[in-house]
Amino acid sequence: MKPPVSKVDVSYFRNLVQSETDRLTVLCAVWRSTMDASEDLSDEGTLQLITLLQYCSGSCLLVL
Repeated sequence: MKPPVSKVDVSYFRNLVQSETDRLTVLCAVWRSTMDASEDLSDEGTLQLITLLQYCSGSCLLVL
């Protein structure tokens, strides 16, 4: 994916940032819908996992 050294310029990095932002936004949306679908589960381990996913998803959105 990395172009030759002579082709790496500002536009390359802008495109890279945009593509990663898009990728992370989609991942956050997928995890958010997964968490919304599993809110009715009451298992302690599941609740801890959902809490962790909410934290990670929220942190990701803050970075973006």
